[in-house]
This record gives sequence, structure tokens and C-alpha cells, in this order.
Amino acid sequence: MYQKKLTIGITSYNNLPFLNALIYEIDSQVKYTKILKEIDIFLCDDASNDPQYPLFLKSLPSYIKILINDLNHGNPSFSRNRIIEAANTEFILFIDGDDTFVGKIIDLLDELMENKADLIVSRVVRVKRDGLKSRSLFMYTDRLFSGIQFSQNDVRKLTVHQAGIWSIYRLEFLIEHNLRYETTLRYEDNFFMTAIHLKNPKIYLLKMQYYGWRVNYRSFSFSPKTTNNRLLIYKEILNRLAQNPNQEIAPYLYYSIWNLTFVNIARGYPRLKYQERYDYFKKLREISLEYRHLIKKWGKSIDINYVDYYTRFCIKTNINSFLLLNLIRFLRILFSKATLKMCFMQLSKIFMLFPINNKKIFMTSFYGAFNDNTKYLFYEMRKNPEFNDKKIIFAVKNPELYQHNKSFINFNNKLLFFYHHYTAKSIYFNSWYDPIIAKRKGQIWTQLWHGIPYKKIDRDVVTYKQTYSSKNRESRNAAIDKWDIIQSVNAYNTEIFKKIFPNVTIIEREYQKTNWLINNRNNEKLITKLKINHQLLKKTILFAPTYRPYKFYIDLFKIAQLVDWNVYGELIIHLHPLMNYEFVNEYINDLYNIRIIHKVEDIQELILITDGVITDVSSIKYDYETLKKEVIIYFEDAFLYNAFHGVYETNILQEVT
Repeated sequence: MYQKKLTIGITSYNNLPFLNALIYEIDSQVKYTKILKEIDIFLCDDASNDPQYPLFLKSLPSYIKILINDLNHGNPSFSRNRIIEAANTEFILFIDGDDTFVGKIIDLLDELMENKADLIVSRVVRVKRDGLKSRSLFMYTDRLFSGIQFSQNDVRKLTVHQAGIWSIYRLEFLIEHNLRYETTLRYEDNFFMTAIHLKNPKIYLLKMQYYGWRVNYRSFSFSPKTTNNRLLIYKEILNRLAQNPNQEIAPYLYYSIWNLTFVNIARGYPRLKYQERYDYFKKLREISLEYRHLIKKWGKSIDINYVDYYTRFCIKTNINSFLLLNLIRFLRILFSKATLKMCFMQLSKIFMLFPINNKKIFMTSFYGAFNDNTKYLFYEMRKNPEFNDKKIIFAVKNPELYQHNKSFINFNNKLLFFYHHYTAKSIYFNSWYDPIIAKRKGQIWTQLWHGIPYKKIDRDVVTYKQTYSSKNRESRNAAIDKWDIIQSVNAYNTEIFKKIFPNVTIIEREYQKTNWLINNRNNEKLITKLKINHQLLKKTILFAPTYRPYKFYIDLFKIAQLVDWNVYGELIIHLHPLMNYEFVNEYINDLYNIRIIHKVEDIQELILITDGVITDVSSIKYDYETLKKEVIIYFEDAFLYNAFHGVYETNILQEVT
């Protein structure tokens, strides 16, 4: 009888930034839920050669059991098998070091508590760069988890399409049938799931979702070199199924591997050149012809409702047609959002035939917001007689809310947006501009920027963001090449900008938004008005951490302990609108006056009317220091943030409260 319920097996190899985030996610949940008596956690590393790895291992919580392979095996199979041998719990799940949890482990344990299944299939969720959930990955996921009552046989057919490590296994079932990962194969998950299904397991559909799959463009799966491995696993699974051709599940297992080897290539995963696709598909056809009688038989016996629409199309046509593969790929590209966007961008260039108005100025801020440096530069221009003869156009999402209505256009009205953009002499903005937007000869583009780079920016971020494709880097460079001027607030900024933006003219001056704060710090009438608007009637301190590209756990008890409640009457919390976060110890609201503000369009207003700030490497601390207000540094996850993103001011890592 197993004493514990679940083993979580983490496998890793040279993916330290992601692995840091995964351990942080697990540790944050363990700290606040007291579930260690029900789980074991193993980390098995496949001989990583990252020089930071020994330091990382020393920083791990003591409850994580560490296994280190002597040699690199090129895939996670050996590590997973080691974890299976070491495990002593009722269930076991695996998670790659560059993935994460999106659900609560305590909720997962609740579902497993009375479960007697051999294979527990979960919904896998794609995780975007910022750690937020995106769409589910599989065609049938919604139907699979919609509450529709399926027979056990139906469930088996559907779960084949969930092949991957996002499943939970009964350890006794694996041991009884001697099921282990094949260490000589890549795409080992597909082979492992094939072996499991051929043992006729009892399957349960997990109601919750726990597995978050991160897109890591440096991973093996995204390399064109994987094509030979796809062909090898295709043949190996066909060999395995040929030994059991009459099992009812065999056709679905075949079309599962067909999805990996054919449909994914058609989708462009990984991206291949035409000749590479042609050579790959020629070999795939040769293998298929070896087993053509079985494939034909499976095609006739399969229930068409239990395969995705790509595979249905292939079954009804010639599945070995190279022309068909390219047709699917062409249609997918043709009707993608990216293609439609590109077409609109190109059509919008018709406005470049219109003459440039030398007296027109075009401004935007954060994709349609009215805030930051562009907002306060707009006000400065309005007061300055030199701009009396200028036509200033500001693109915002809700132009009807603002005075000077003739100056505002709807950001979402792209015809107006591009007309004014392409006919203006001067362009002012404060965030990354879409590189597809063209720049006309004679235009002057000014990047006003929006903060102080205490944390690393652009090409200096060599950890997390650099795991994404080179296309992202090319896109950024294309955007930067159009800038003529960038605004820098001081010599500190300028030195960093010289390195990051070597071909852009740097103008050093105080930020417009900071000037507004300085000019209004004694404006009691305005301050009183804003305090009433934001319902701040006491001496208040603000908690405003910087954005994290991972889920951030905020312990309200620890934040409250930082506040001198003899001085402050209220703590307000304002978080980045794109931040993925969770509050813990929320009961503290009953003991202290804490209020959460979910959306403030212009953070400068809060800076002006609050009396201090709790923050980390957010540039908000610059404005508070400028106004000589209290700044408290709270950076509990500094080690993770520095590994995942990086900071310039390393001394701030020692200021952690």
C-alpha cells in the first residue's frame, strides 16, 4: 500500500530559466497548501552543462529529490524511467522542465483521491510568453471534457489524440505490464502511449486542467532535424501495431501517429523548406506503402467522428499525396490571421500616395490608451504657442471621452489610423511599433519610451525571450530601424540605449510624465479631485510590482507586514494588466485596510496622490524618488526574475526585503 498519492517527475536539460519558473510555481503552491504529505517531487537532470546549474541545485527546496544522470541521453526517456523506478506513490505524472502547472496541485489530489483508473487524461493548455493560459491544443478537447457521457471505448478512442506527457499513470499498472519509455526513440511519448493503450487500461478524464505547455522554439520539437525522428517513430509504431492489427484501438493509434508525421508537417511544425518537405514526404510515402494493406483496413474501420478534421480530409482523399500536403499548408497560411493582417497592412499603403502634411503630428500610446509620455507631450504641445499651427492627431480607443475631440481618432478604425499615420510628418509613440507598418521618406519617428531600464531590455534579455525564434529578433530589428529619435531621461538610460539602439539619435531630457508630476506635486486642487475620483481619503501606500513573464504569487500577509500602519491608513494594489498572478493569504483583508485596483489607465495619477510605494525593478520607483516619497523594495522572487529576465542594477538584488 502506497503511503503517498502522487509523484511529480520533472525532467530537465539546459532549460534553467523555464525550470526556475516551474520550481517557483510548485514551491509557491506547496508553501501555501501543506500537501507534501501526499506528494513526492523528483527532479532528474540529463547531465546539463549550464555553469549556473550547480548554484540552482543548491537553491532548491529540501523536499525535492534530485537525480543527476552521468551522461546526456538526448531525450527525457532515461530520466523518466529513473523516476518510475524511484517512485513509491499510487500515481505518477511527468512534466518537462520548460513547461509549467496551470492548475492547483491540491485540486489535482482531490480528483485523484478515490480514483482507480490506470490512465488519467488531462486537458493540456498552451501557455503564452507571459505565463497566461491560451487555447487548448487539441481538436477534441472541448468535446472530450464537456461533460458528455462517453462509453469507456469511446473515451479510449478520444484519448489517443491526447498522446503526450500530460497524462497521469497508476504506478502499479506501469510496473505490472513492465511499461517504460523507449530510450532510443524521440517522440517517446507517442510510443509510450501506444504501448499503454495496447494494454487496455481503464481511463478517466480529469475534470481540471493542470499541464501548461510552453512554446520553446529552442526545444527539439521545433528543429527541422526532428523530421528523421518523426519518420522513425512512425515506422516503429506501425511495426508495433502490425503485431496487433485487429485490436479495436489500433486504427486510432495509427491516426494519432499520422497526425504527428503528416498533419503537423502540413501545419508548418516544424518549418521546412519546399525541398525538405518534398524529401520528407517521399520517405513517409515509402513507409506507408510498406503497410498499405493495414492502413487501408484501418481507414475503413475507423469511426470518422473520432479523428480531427485534417485527418478526416486525408482519409477521404489520397493520404500519400505530396500535393495534398502543400494544399493544406497553403490554405492554412492563406486564411490565417497573420496573412489577413499582412494583406490589410499592404492595402493600407495606398495612403502613402497622399502627400505628407508637414504640419501634422500623429501620436499613439500603448495600443490605444491615453497615458504615459505621449499623453503629457500632447498636453505640452497644446499649451505651447509653437504648435498652434500644427494638426495633432492622437489615436485612442475611446476618442469621445476626451476634450479636443477633433484631435482624437478611434485607434480601432484602421482606415483613419493609417490615413493619418501615413500623411503625418512626425510620429510619436512609447511602445513597440508593429514592424509591418511602413515608414515614409521624410517622416520623423520619435520613440518616447516609457520607463527606466532597471530590468534588462531587448537584446540584453538573453534568457527567457531569447528562447523564441530568430524571427522575433528580426521583427524587433525591423521596427527599431525605423526610429529616428529615442528619448532618454538621464545618463544612466543613455548608456544602455547607446548599446541597444546604436543607430538611433538619443535625446536626453526629463520624461513628460515626470514633469507633470513635478509641476503638480503641490497642486492641492488637482490632488483632491483625483483622490475623490480614486476614493483615496487616507494616507496611502501603493504596491506596484513590475510585469513578470510567469505566474506571480502575491502573499498579502508579507506585503502588509512591510507597511507602517501607524503612518499609512490604506494599502492599495495595482498590477500590470497582463500579469498572471494569484493572491494568497487573502484573509488579511479583514485585519488591514487593503484594496485592489484592477485597472487604472494612467498610473501617474496614482503616483501623484499616494504617499509611498512598494515595488521591485519597476521604473515606477524613479517617479516616487523624484517626488521624494517613500520607496520600499520588495523582491522575493529576485533569483527567479534575474534568471528568467535579468536586471541591470544587480545591487537591487541585495535590497530584497
